[in-house]
Amino acid sequence: MGLGLEYQNISLEIFPFVKEKNNVALSNNIKIFENIGLKFISVTYGASGSIQNNTLSLLTKISKKTSLNLAAHLTCVNSNQHFIKKILNYYWSNNIKNIVALGGDRPKVSIRSDYNYAYQLVKDIKENNKFNISVAFHPEGHPNDKDIVKEINNLKIKFDYGADQGISQFFFNADHFIKFRDKINKKHPHIKLIPGIILISNFEMIERFALKCKTHIPEKDRKLFNSTKDNKNVSDKISIEHAYNLCLKLKSEGITDFHIYTLNKFPMTLKLLKMLK
Repeated sequence: MGLGLEYQNISLEIFPFVKEKNNVALSNNIKIFENIGLKFISVTYGASGSIQNNTLSLLTKISKKTSLNLAAHLTCVNSNQHFIKKILNYYWSNNIKNIVALGGDRPKVSIRSDYNYAYQLVKDIKENNKFNISVAFHPEGHPNDKDIVKEINNLKIKFDYGADQGISQFFFNADHFIKFRDKINKKHPHIKLIPGIILISNFEMIERFALKCKTHIPEKDRKLFNSTKDNKNVSDKISIEHAYNLCLKLKSEGITDFHIYTLNKFPMTLKLLKMLK
């Protein structure tokens, strides 16, 4: 049974592979999402910004091969104003007009950056053409400081400098997102928050992500994914139903926009999209 959501309110996230041949295949396979009218598909960086060039290359391939609306990830890490201005001009001229602006993971070897905080990056992006800007937030509090009030204040600053919407870190308990939304909307009703929904095909990997992000995994979810024969290879059925049920709960609380972390599982993502329609 569908949820009655509009595809124009749903965005997806993919990541570039290290091997170029895999990115060529990905840029062909992603055509399955053409012509359904998604909000956008964003391309993230690799771990610790290790494959930024692949992000640019993949975005260019997809832009040339498809009519998909695309979003580029940009981070503060190792970025200077000259680089940001140059790459923003490139994206705009190649019809990539959405940016996801992030603080980013600090690499082991860092070089000088002109940005210490995401709001500074948002400010410079806002001054370059008319990009639609997404920023990140943690509905359970930032991993380095679980103070929800601080997270809300930091998010508001990003909107003050020009962010258009906030996309959440993935979560398991819908109540965390709902409580965060209600708390921030009491004072700042104009701030648009979008839940990030992750498709879990490898629960062992997601557990590691959750530990790093200090994301709580309810016992019922842990039991669900560990009950499979191989929690590194969770069935599409379990993954899709888990994501669908999370969206169902959120929709019952008035949420109509969603961002799906696909982990490059395109057929599974398409099945979920059809259930959400």
